Amino acid sequence: PTVASVTVTCNPTSLGTGQTSQCTATVQGTGSFSSAVTWSASAGTVSSAGLFTAPVVSQTTSATVTATSVQDGTKSGTAAVNVTPQVTVAVQPQTANVAANGMQQFTATVTGISNSGVLWRVVEPGGGAIDLSGIYVAPVNGGTFHVIAASASNPSVSDTGTITVTPTIVNLTPA
Repeated sequence: PTVASVTVTCNPTSLGTGQTSQCTATVQGTGSFSSAVTWSASAGTVSSAGLFTAPVVSQTTSATVTATSVQDGTKSGTAAVNVTPQVTVAVQPQTANVAANGMQQFTATVTGISNSGVLWRVVEPGGGAIDLSGIYVAPVNGGTFHVIAASASNPSVSDTGTITVTPTIVNLTPA
């Protein structure tokens, strides 16, 4: 019995940090050869059943999954799996109470990617303004408004802060 080749396929071939891909090894040969393989990966982990778990990465990385024939250790096959970082954005504070025309400093923490820049915006028209450094200026009128910080590298990833603006109450007394 002779092992001729080992081929590996993984599905899916692109993953985010911590996600899994099922890899399958096909062993070909002649006679009553063994189809058993051992698994290894250049990054992340792979189980004895071929389930690859992507590692934590800060930039897109290609991991190589290898299946090696148990019968003939010189025969192996590989498959590449692309791993992308898991990007998150966290806004602080999550909620704030601000007086009309008042100011509030917001911060945003970006993880999973080297570019920590964010793009700030106020959701509601007339809901105040926020500058590039996260300083929010409340409008004259009261209400509940929302600021969003979106990752500059991946704007689909964002977080939201909620602001309650308390209007200024002026009591007028007749002269």
